[in-house]
Amino acid sequence: RDAVDLMVRFDENGDDRISYREFIHFVERRMRLHEDMSDVILRVKEHFRGRNSGSRKATWNFFQDMDR
Repeated sequence: RDAVDLMVRFDENGDDRISYREFIHFVERRMRLHEDMSDVILRVKEHFRGRNSGSRKATWNFFQDMDR
């Protein structure tokens, strides 16, 4: 299942291979989402100051959501 998820996420041209270029494309798109790092820093600070910050699951979910 994990391998299939990786292929769907990175294989842009459907050749069942992940090229270096396809991976770099993905990284560049992700970086553009977080170009304004001050926003990311603020969200992290708010999470850890919030009432759910003590929960390991809440913290895991927080970072998983950021990675989508």
